Amino acid sequence: MKKIIFTLAMFILGMFLNAQVLNIDWSKTSDPMGWTYKTVYTNATLPSGFTFSAVDGTSVNLPFDQCWSQKKGLKVDGLPNKDLWLGYTISGLTPGDEYELTTNGMVQNLDQQLVLYAWDKNDNNVPTGVTVTGLSANYTYTIGTWAYYTKTFEATSSEMTFGIGSRKTNAQVNVSSFIITKLNTTNVKTPNSTLPTIYPNPATGECVLQNQTGIVSYAMFNNDGLKISETKVNGAEKIVVNMANIAHGLYLIKITDTSGKTTITNVVKK
Repeated sequence: MKKIIFTLAMFILGMFLNAQVLNIDWSKTSDPMGWTYKTVYTNATLPSGFTFSAVDGTSVNLPFDQCWSQKKGLKVDGLPNKDLWLGYTISGLTPGDEYELTTNGMVQNLDQQLVLYAWDKNDNNVPTGVTVTGLSANYTYTIGTWAYYTKTFEATSSEMTFGIGSRKTNAQVNVSSFIITKLNTTNVKTPNSTLPTIYPNPATGECVLQNQTGIVSYAMFNNDGLKISETKVNGAEKIVVNMANIAHGLYLIKITDTSGKTTITNVVKK
């Protein structure tokens, strides 16, 4: 009962802070958002909102099946000299707002790249000619190991497509989750923002929390809403958080500053 009440409270608070726009996990259910396990999709048969094709518009097969290490997910099979794109389109956005894209993926070959990207409706929501942001050069891959990757994008129009790309050769990228989160920002940018920042994100051994008004405490929660740690500090503007001994995954960090204001942000342990 306590867990249910806490999780509900976190959900309500999250509505006023970061808000998830899409959270799909192919590894945990056989029928997430209209996807059917053991089905091979093409762009014409995908669930509503999704697109998948090669960069030149060629229709490509996308199996939802058992992937590497017996994990369920999507097999984004590359083709020689063709970049592939799996995207989800969102309308009603406010230009200037920021959105965080997180995926759990696995790369099978050094010649393959996993890319997180976004483009707006002015690019006709197609990959052809699009300048891709969030290239895989930002990430360090462990071949054959599932890991979380995340990238923040600013909305440049009222309709945007967010997605995962497979670049280079005909090796394979496996994807098990696709999360889009609207961050607690507005289209008014200020150089001296008092919102907390966290870096690096994703993190490995440790991450840094930074807040201009000072931090008096922070608590970390796993994706089930369970508190795994809570620490009181002395109002410092910068805190180092040890993440070496926690499992890979997505975590919430609840930060309380010296004014009593509470903010929740996300961090990925990879």
